[in-house]
Amino acid sequence: WRLQKELIYETDSLQNICYVLDRNVFSTFVNDINHFIQLGLLSGADCLLLKTELFALLEHFEKASREGGPTPQNNISIYISNIDFDSSYSYYETDEMKISSMRIFAVSTIRTQDANVFEAQKKWIESLKRYSVLISGCGEMERVKFISKQREIINLL
Repeated sequence: WRLQKELIYETDSLQNICYVLDRNVFSTFVNDINHFIQLGLLSGADCLLLKTELFALLEHFEKASREGGPTPQNNISIYISNIDFDSSYSYYETDEMKISSMRIFAVSTIRTQDANVFEAQKKWIESLKRYSVLISGCGEMERVKFISKQREIINLL
């Protein structure tokens, strides 16, 4: 939890942040949690804690999509993809550095500063946005519908 708070703190200092979320992002978490409960690897208390954290994450995205970043200097864009994807992809770009990252098998992350990989991943993420719905700053009906649906899914825990 401490690392999550540090990540949020560092993210708050970025000028431009863009999230592209799979429509099934929370149902994937819920399905995985239910699977681990059935295997006896998570207790009821663990489930309640995870449910609380999923609601907190959803509230963070809802607030960011409705109000923007923590300061006027932050530009946050949140998209909901119409294309399913099963891994996390990201890229970070500054005047001094370019780095891309891909999470695989829900555990391991590959990071690289290779320019070709960075450009290919950036191009893919940017193209993914064209097949997505922007719910931050506009798209209120889509935002309300998405958030409501995600709450229903999390409540299945």
